[in-house]
Amino acid sequence: MLKLALDNNSLYHVFVPDIDHPVELLNLGDAFLSYDRTLPPEEQSPLAPYLAALLGGCAPLQDNFYHSEAQRSIASEKVKALETELRQTLKLIQQQLKTKYWTTPAQAENWGFEMNHATGNIMLPDTPRARWRALSQYITQEESRPPADRFPAPDLARLIELRRQIILNRRIRKANRAQRKMSRVSRDALLQHLRDVLRVACAIIILLQFDHTITPDLQKWGFEVVKRPCKTKARVQEKAEGVVEEGGS
Repeated sequence: MLKLALDNNSLYHVFVPDIDHPVELLNLGDAFLSYDRTLPPEEQSPLAPYLAALLGGCAPLQDNFYHSEAQRSIASEKVKALETELRQTLKLIQQQLKTKYWTTPAQAENWGFEMNHATGNIMLPDTPRARWRALSQYITQEESRPPADRFPAPDLARLIELRRQIILNRRIRKANRAQRKMSRVSRDALLQHLRDVLRVACAIIILLQFDHTITPDLQKWGFEVVKRPCKTKARVQEKAEGVVEEGGS
């Protein structure tokens, strides 16, 4: 681990956002380059080209991460809504089966509903797996019967579409969850490189332009510079961690 210990007795801290705050870190990179380009060529940072390349690489990965998360979230909400509809539909089917087979409740098993053999009651599926099995079995059973013999409600075509939509949105949710994970791994690796470069670039400025002294003028490059809490000189020396502190304030 590289630690840069400069101006340990300074009255100031310089903060660089960590990778858990990607927007702030990218904004700092942009601010650094924006100011650096206003300087005479001989005063510009030697790390500017590398910094620009890192920013260019991070941006699409950041966009892809947020896009994947948005699509996953949309699909997840759709699945929740569809599964709510499924639960309500199964309640309707349960009531119809109770009415039709109140003397022979075991018949309900043909439609995917279990019977409580102790009470003779037709049970409502109470787990996601049981609900999914009941839906598929109900569709299969109804499709095997002549149209005139089928239950009038719920609409069989709607149940088939409901099943299709649940399958589709579960797949979308799963795919975007995987894409989000891969995007984050790649993004975080570049963000860590970006953070390292910004810390070293800050150190170079302190060494070459400010005579080894941390100064609020670093804010021109976008860095957050804040005063340390009042402490004794010894305490400041004990706690000093270098030019750039880890994380935020």
